[in-house]
Parts: sequence; structure tokens; C-alpha cells
Amino acid sequence: MIDYYNIEAGAITFTVMAHIEGDPGELLGAGIAWGFIEGSDYGLVAEVHGNMDEEQLRKNLQARLNEMCKVRGVALRDVGYRIEVLRVPAGLYGSAVAALVFVPEY
Repeated sequence: MIDYYNIEAGAITFTVMAHIEGDPGELLGAGIAWGFIEGSDYGLVAEVHGNMDEEQLRKNLQARLNEMCKVRGVALRDVGYRIEVLRVPAGLYGSAVAALVFVPEY
């Protein structure tokens, strides 16, 4: 489920972004994964980008989250993913972007 919020014009926000650009015929993938630490309102965010399909991106994102949890000695709940994949059409250049924007509280 995606919640949309109104952000005031000119507001400064923190963002975690995965981005890749490529040439005709290339497979471009960008992904973000996030989750909340069990028993906390805080969480972790991971990003991955490269010449990967959705399955590869998801595996890499999960591996990154797992490593982050292991180092911190925590577990995650409510893990989510946003993955974008594009095969760049012939004669064009392309870009894939996935972003998590932290919305300020007013």
C-alpha cells in the first residue's frame, strides 16, 4: 500500500535513491527495500542498482537488509520493496529510478 502525502513547496526532505542510466538494449534496474526494526519505530533502508532483472534486484536488496540486521543484531518487520526495471528501446537512452522520500511531519 502506498500512502501519498502533501509536501509543502520548497520543503527539504531526505531521500534514499537508486538510479542507473543506460544505452539502447541494456537492462536497467533500480530498487529500494525498507523495513522497521522489531519493537521500534525506526527502520533500515537499502538500495541497489545495476544491469539486473526484478528477481536479481530483490535478492540483492534482501541480502543487504539481512547483512544490516546481522551487524546490528536486530530483526525487521513490515519489509517493503520498490523495484523499477527497463529494457532500453533501440535508438534511445534510458534511466531507472527508485526512491524512498522521508516525509516531514508538520
